[in-house]
Amino acid sequence: MPGIKKLELTAAVREDKYTVVGNTTNPKFGMNWVPVDSLKIRATYGTSFRAPLISEIYGNSRGLFGQSYQNPAGGAQILGFALSGQNLNLKPEEARTWTAGLDWTPLEDTKLALTYFNIKYENQVTSYLSNLSVLTLESDFAGTGVILRGTEAGARVQNEFTTNAVPLLAGSFPGGNPANAVLFVDGRNRNLGTSLMSGVDFQLQQRLQTQAIGSFKFNLDGTYLTKFDAAVTAQGRRVDRLNTIFNPLKFRARGGVTWDYGSVSTRMLINYVNSYDNNNVTPVQKVGAYTPIDLGVTFHGDNVTWLGAFGKGLSVGIEVTNALDKDPPYVNVGQSGNGGGGFDPTAANPIGRLIGVRVQKNWR
Repeated sequence: MPGIKKLELTAAVREDKYTVVGNTTNPKFGMNWVPVDSLKIRATYGTSFRAPLISEIYGNSRGLFGQSYQNPAGGAQILGFALSGQNLNLKPEEARTWTAGLDWTPLEDTKLALTYFNIKYENQVTSYLSNLSVLTLESDFAGTGVILRGTEAGARVQNEFTTNAVPLLAGSFPGGNPANAVLFVDGRNRNLGTSLMSGVDFQLQQRLQTQAIGSFKFNLDGTYLTKFDAAVTAQGRRVDRLNTIFNPLKFRARGGVTWDYGSVSTRMLINYVNSYDNNNVTPVQKVGAYTPIDLGVTFHGDNVTWLGAFGKGLSVGIEVTNALDKDPPYVNVGQSGNGGGGFDPTAANPIGRLIGVRVQKNWR
C-alpha cells in the first residue's frame, strides 16, 4: 500500500529462574518499516539482565577488616570496620534499552546506517571493601546502610562480631570492644550502581567500480556518545563521567579503503580514539588522541592460471597492525592487574608495529 512497502513487527518475552537470585522477566519488541525501496526505518525496545556470578554472591573471605579511611573534612584518618563475605540477597543487574535508526541506500553502491540508542543500566554489582576514600561519597549512600556512623556503627559491628560470629581478620577494636567502633562500611557485593548512556552508531559504505584499475570500497563506522551519567546508588547523584579515564569515551571511529585489483586485495584502516581527561590525578591531565593505522594485502589464487588447480581456495595475506609504530599517548596512571603503567589499557595498545602472515588453502 502507499507509504508501506513492508512492515514487520516482532514481540518476545523471556522468563528465567535462578535458584539463588530469583526470577526475571524480559520483553523485547521490534519494528522494521520500509516506506520506499531505498529506506528502512527500525526501532527496538527491550529489557535484559545479567545474573551475578557465583564469585560475586559468595564474595571474599568472610570477616571484618579494620581500616583507616580518608577523612573528607581533613585531619586525622578515621578507623572503620568493613564487612566482607557472601551476600545471598544479590539480584541480577538489569538494563532497559531502546533504539531508533534507519538504513538508507540512495544509490546502488552507497549505504548509510544510523542508530540512536539509549540504555539505562541499574542494580549494578559493586563493592567498596577496599575503597579507603569512600567517605567522600557518603551522602550518596544515604538510606542504603553501606556507611554507618556513631552508635549505629558500633551496634552493627558488635552484632556482626558476636551474634553472627564474623571474625576480625585485620585490625583491632578500640579498647578491645566492637561496640566502640564509630564507622562501619558494608564492603560486600551489593546491587548499587546505576548509569544512563545514549549515543549514535553510524556506518557509511561507498563502492566505486572502474574499468581499468579494479574496484574501491570506502567505509566509515564509529560511535558518538552524547551522554554517560553514573551514580554509585540509585538514590545518589548522577555524575557526568563521559570522556574520562576508564569510562566510555565520546568518539571512536574507524575508516578504511579496500582496493581489489585482479587477484590482489589491499586494505588500509585508520583507527581513531578521541582525546579525554585523566581526572584521577591533580591537576587533571589531558590525554591525547590515538590514531594507529593498519595495513593488509591478500593474494587470492582462484583465478591465477599459472597456479593451476592448486590456486583454487588458496589465499596468502600479510597484515600489519599499527604500521607506523605509533606509541600510545602517555597517561599518568600506575600499573595494575589489568595493565597500565604510563598508558591506558582501555583506550590504547602498548604493542607497536605487529606483522602477521596467513596462508590458507581449501580443498573442495
